[in-house]
Amino acid sequence: MRIFRFAVVGLVFFLMLGIFGFWSLTAQAALINFSFTGAGSGNLDTTVFTNAPFQVLISADTDNVQYYKPDVLIITNLNGTINTSTIGIGSFVKQLYVFNNQINEGVGFGNFSDDDLISLHVVGVGLDTYNLKSSFGPIFDEDPSFSQFHNVALDIGNITFSSMSDATFTATVVPLPGAVWLFASGLFGLAGLRMKFGEM
Repeated sequence: MRIFRFAVVGLVFFLMLGIFGFWSLTAQAALINFSFTGAGSGNLDTTVFTNAPFQVLISADTDNVQYYKPDVLIITNLNGTINTSTIGIGSFVKQLYVFNNQINEGVGFGNFSDDDLISLHVVGVGLDTYNLKSSFGPIFDEDPSFSQFHNVALDIGNITFSSMSDATFTATVVPLPGAVWLFASGLFGLAGLRMKFGEM
C-alpha cells in the first residue's frame, strides 16, 4: 500500500511539472522567427542579380514587443540575414526592427537609418489584430514596398533592390525546449496514473 502511495505521489508530481510546462508554453516569452521571401533584381556592389529568389530571416523574442506608435507594434535591436540564389548569405550590419501597423494592415522590417526596407500591405488577413507574438501567415503581396532598400550594408557588401515581387511574410514561434519536456513529462505521468487506477 505504501509503495502505491509513493507511486501516486510521483505521478502527481510529474503531472504538476506538465501543467507548469504547459503554462510555460502558453504564457511566457518565446523565440519567434520572421521570414520575408520574394523575388528581386538589383546588385550587391558590382554583382548584378535578376529576378533572384531571396529570403530574409530575423529572430526575435516575443517578450520584447512594444508600441512604437498607436496601433504600430515593433520589436527592435534584431539581427538578420538575407539569402539569395545569386549572391549567397549575408548578415545585415545595422540592427533591424520588425513592425506591424495594425491600422494600415501592413507588416515589414527595416532599420532606423534606412527606414522600412520591405513592407507588405494585405487587407483582411488579420494584420489589424496581429501582435507579433504568435505564429502567423504565410501572407502574400505581389507588389511589396521596398523603395528604401538601397545601398543597405551587409557583411558581404552593399545591396540594392531595383525591383521586387511576390513577397511572402511568415512568423513562426519556436517552443521552449524545457517547457516541451515538462509538458511531455506531465502527459506521461497522467497516463501512468490512469493505468494505475485502471488496475485497481
